[in-house]
Amino acid sequence: MYSAHDVDYAILKPKGCSYVGSAAHACGSSRLVPGTLYCEEHYAVMYQKGTAYRKRAKDMRRADALKQLVSDFNQAVEELENEGFDCYGHTEVVDELR
Repeated sequence: MYSAHDVDYAILKPKGCSYVGSAAHACGSSRLVPGTLYCEEHYAVMYQKGTAYRKRAKDMRRADALKQLVSDFNQAVEELENEGFDCYGHTEVVDELR
């Protein structure tokens, strides 16, 4: 069974290099790196080490999760303060432990 990637590759390969340098210019070179849709020059640009979009997406998900954690913590502190709990001072429990 063919994947969407296989179908895209089959359709786009005859059109040449898929690199779009600007809104008015697409490469279109017919000498592609085997298995890709880019010529040798643009393959090096598109597949530079350390520029993986998946890594950036993973970092963004991690940052979003951390922001949510901080938000949830602040919300919990606010709820405790609204109920009269002193989140920043000494409590009876802390004083008993000493």
